[in-house]
Amino acid sequence: MKKIWFYFLALLVPAMMCVSCDDASLGNNGEGSGSGSGSGSGSGTGGKDDFVMPTNPDEQKQTLENTATALMDDLAAENFEDVADLVAYMAEEYSEYNFSELEDWSDDCFKAMVGVLKDSVVEEWGSYSAYIYRYYDQIISFSNLTGKFEAKAGKWKRTDANDLSFHVKDEQGNPCVLRLTTSGKTKKVYAGENRDWKNYYYDEETGKYVDEYDVYDTYINVPEKLTVTIDQNGKNIARLIFNIDLSSMKGEEFDLSKDKYNVTATFEFNGYSINLDRLRYVPESGSAISVNFKKNSKTLLSAKISGDIDVTNEEFFGSVNNNIEIDVMGDIQVKGIVAGDISDLARKMDELNEHDTNEKEFKKALDKINNMFDLNLYYNYSQTPSASFELRPFKRDSYYYTYWYAEWTVVFDDGTSYSIEEFFNEDDFKKLIKAFERLLEDYEDMMDDAFENM
Repeated sequence: MKKIWFYFLALLVPAMMCVSCDDASLGNNGEGSGSGSGSGSGSGTGGKDDFVMPTNPDEQKQTLENTATALMDDLAAENFEDVADLVAYMAEEYSEYNFSELEDWSDDCFKAMVGVLKDSVVEEWGSYSAYIYRYYDQIISFSNLTGKFEAKAGKWKRTDANDLSFHVKDEQGNPCVLRLTTSGKTKKVYAGENRDWKNYYYDEETGKYVDEYDVYDTYINVPEKLTVTIDQNGKNIARLIFNIDLSSMKGEEFDLSKDKYNVTATFEFNGYSINLDRLRYVPESGSAISVNFKKNSKTLLSAKISGDIDVTNEEFFGSVNNNIEIDVMGDIQVKGIVAGDISDLARKMDELNEHDTNEKEFKKALDKINNMFDLNLYYNYSQTPSASFELRPFKRDSYYYTYWYAEWTVVFDDGTSYSIEEFFNEDDFKKLIKAFERLLEDYEDMMDDAFENM
């Protein structure tokens, strides 16, 4: 497990995650080989003035190690100790409280959301069995979720309020408040159908076995803005804000699969923030998502994906020509295009597995998968790639058979290449591996200390 996470921190795996090509999915486990030492180059503008561009694989390894080390320094466990301590105390102190009043309130809220839809009941009678479906409208409105809940004397006590809030005390007796508020206009969004099996019995009159279902057409009254805050002793320690733009909606109801929309969101805690800068969907035109992770004003990680995505496909998201950009600390970028949809990729991977003992057919199937990807590695926002990624075939000889499997490979501009296993070897990244192991141990110790009494 540590090795997998190390590859992630080594900053190449994010590009690999576009398709999982481990032993289980792309062939049998075995030994493979890469080759040589190559060179990479790049020049561009917009990056750091003091950045030293790596020109060969050894220098690239050093750049990757330096960047990964800097990232781990910004994610030190000590930055989250107070949050872990607070969560652990709350979980221990209030988990045994009487939740009956809270449960009664939630039941009342659910009942208020559901009403019979046009007295619609559908019965399907067969030769030996029957199905009865009772259809309901289910309308979820955040504005109806109101009440002030206070943890007192071993139970939750509710009083009326204009918003929803939960009031507790921390280990030092300071007040802590979790609050949900909504603002702006609301629009009715269709969220889909949900079937709930209710009963099964034998009907003596008809001699048939009957299944009964409640079927809910679920709608959500979506507000323009939704905010969740956590305050401790009057000071905000965490905040989640959703801004939802449904202004382009046509008609009285909004269908996520047919209407365009924009969503932005921010989650802030302890000087860190996770930002959904944009989630945009325009039917038959294009979609985009942009996210970043910051420490104060410093961007640690960011990712952008844009392309044609069909959200009406229930089994797979159909998408073509997706542009992908991943940025780590401003030092390293992975950019490229993934063409085709997930269902097509799944079929190609199945084909690859079917031919893992046939070299010619295996390589032919692998070429089809590689044709779906054009992924490259850049440094310091250069416009010239320093390396590219592709899947390469490797073989493993057993006593009876020769098996073929695929590994992601980093390819330099002179054509020489390394498998990911070879490039991120334990000798060259010994210091980084040890630093990462220490980081994991720090997080484990922090969680053990916080939750030791539970």
